[in-house]
Formats: sequence, structure tokens, C-alpha cells
Amino acid sequence: MVRWRRSPVLADVGEGFLAIETTAHQPALETSAGSGRARGAAQELPARFTLHAETGGAVVIAWHNRNVGFVPASHHTSISEQIVAARGARVEADGEVFRLEGSWRVWVGPRPRPRDAGPPDDAIAPKPFTILGIPVTRNDP
Repeated sequence: MVRWRRSPVLADVGEGFLAIETTAHQPALETSAGSGRARGAAQELPARFTLHAETGGAVVIAWHNRNVGFVPASHHTSISEQIVAARGARVEADGEVFRLEGSWRVWVGPRPRPRDAGPPDDAIAPKPFTILGIPVTRNDP
């Protein structure tokens, strides 16, 4: 039996937005961006994100099959409607992953991103880095 995969649908994100709760997703962002990046390597990476709705109503942003943030309330309704209208097709959006003040951030929208957009306030605290369940502090540059 052959299953035909629907073509991805490109989401209309308007002028774009910064994803929320990216501080809690730093390990996934670090892995997807390449944790072994050399000093001086590009800190702004073009990206193609997948947007999907979760059972609780949140719209999740995924990059390289890892959840990296959530759609903010300002765009939640619009993106949710587009996901429903896609009828099971993958909904994608272009954007950028970049470092700001030592943390990876996610811009969903046309590039180049506006430089004056400050990071949103995140409510979910990142899990502490652990080795075998023991918290370890890191001093990242």
C-alpha cells in the first residue's frame, strides 16, 4: 500500500515574531545549531521550522525534529487556523535561529529579522544541566 505524503504548506506569519519559552529549549537549540560550533562561527542561522498544534492548545515550533519554542499569543489564533486548514499537511515557516545575550533565540518570519525586537519574557525556567542526575553549573561564553 502506498501512502502519499501531502506537500508542506508555508505558513503566513505576517511580519514575523520571536518564539516564546526558548530559554527552556536551549539544549534542543544548541544540539540543532551544532553544539561543537567554533568560536567566531556564524551566530545567525537560517532555518525552516515546522509548526504543529498540541493537545493542550499550544502551537509548538520545531526545528530539526526538536521542539524549540512556542508561538506567542499575538499569532496563536492565526497559526492555529492555518494548521487546521492544512488538513494534516506539514505547516512550515522560514526564519532564523540566533544568539542574543548568550542564549539561542528563534525568529519566525521574513529575514532579516528586526534588530530592535527584544527577547520575550519566558515563564518556563530551563532545566539545570545534569550528569547522571546531578546538577552541574556551566560557564558558557
